[in-house]
Amino acid sequence: MTTKQDWEPCPAGTIKKVKDRQQEAARTATLLRRAVVVGAISAGSLFLWTQQPAQPALTCRQVCDQGEEYVREQLSPDLVTAIASHCKTCRRCDKHITRLQRTMTA
Repeated sequence: MTTKQDWEPCPAGTIKKVKDRQQEAARTATLLRRAVVVGAISAGSLFLWTQQPAQPALTCRQVCDQGEEYVREQLSPDLVTAIASHCKTCRRCDKHITRLQRTMTA
């Protein structure tokens, strides 16, 4: 048990130093939390920005209508990819494009 006689006052400035350290720790924690939030938002934005928007699936009519331009390589890379993707799953359109390639390059 401590008595009043055992108690000694802190040296001058000790309490201020403790208070200053606590404030600095609080500022650092706040900055760290903000940095984590900003980093997470930036990473999420970058992820969304780098993702290509999904190309809507082409219909058979669209593939047939653009078949000649496809064979002549006059379409955008995205459209070429969409037509090629469609032809992988559609035998009828694949045959149509193959016929166009044969007749147009003959």
